[in-house]
Amino acid sequence: MRKLSERIVSVDEILERAKEILKEKINDSMSFSDKVNLLEKLAHEIYLEEELKAIASYLKDSIPNEILEIENKDELINRLLEHIAKLIQQNIAKDLPNIRRARAGSSAEKILKIALEEFEGIKCEVLRRKKKEEYLPDLAVPNWNTLLENPEKGIAIAVKRTLRERWREDTTIFTKFKNAVFVCISEDTDFGVDKIRAMVDEKMKVVFIPDKVFNKYIDEINHVKELVRFYPLSELPNYLHRILSKNS
Repeated sequence: MRKLSERIVSVDEILERAKEILKEKINDSMSFSDKVNLLEKLAHEIYLEEELKAIASYLKDSIPNEILEIENKDELINRLLEHIAKLIQQNIAKDLPNIRRARAGSSAEKILKIALEEFEGIKCEVLRRKKKEEYLPDLAVPNWNTLLENPEKGIAIAVKRTLRERWREDTTIFTKFKNAVFVCISEDTDFGVDKIRAMVDEKMKVVFIPDKVFNKYIDEINHVKELVRFYPLSELPNYLHRILSKNS
């Protein structure tokens, strides 16, 4: 029987569908930050729909014939419920958090890549991180070869969905690459005064956060502007264009 994780459509397929829906919803008043956040929300909604289908399929295929052949209605219902409860307890409850975590980890950089390429014309490459491998950013603009061979003409981007994740692992990006930025894409980001102080302590240099979050903490951000440069996410395309044009 196929695993639950194998029954859910790929991250790429979900994002492609979300992108097409987003194109229909875009209007002139939408900022880059709005587009990124809506793309993320649409992808999450599609994922939940596909997850539900996968769970239903998994449960259906798991029911043995000996249960399906029970003729007594009450006994059939009781045995079905018992079987499903055991599957949820023993498999699904353990598998789902891991599936969601793994997919969320790979989707944030792909969401940003789509937004930059589709709506701003900025080419970038998703880099595959491997455990125990030398640090790599999530995205390279315009690509990894340029970033590696001509560092002044490329930009390294670290991407996190929220700051609940292990954002400190990306502080290396500012010491390893000449042009580097850290980007958080979700408005549900767990950003606040404590995170601002922590980023100062970790010597983060250039940080982009969703516009609404930036505006909420503008006063606190201004207090540390000489130490960490915080920007609203909507300024990311212009920031990247300036670096690329300056070094072209």
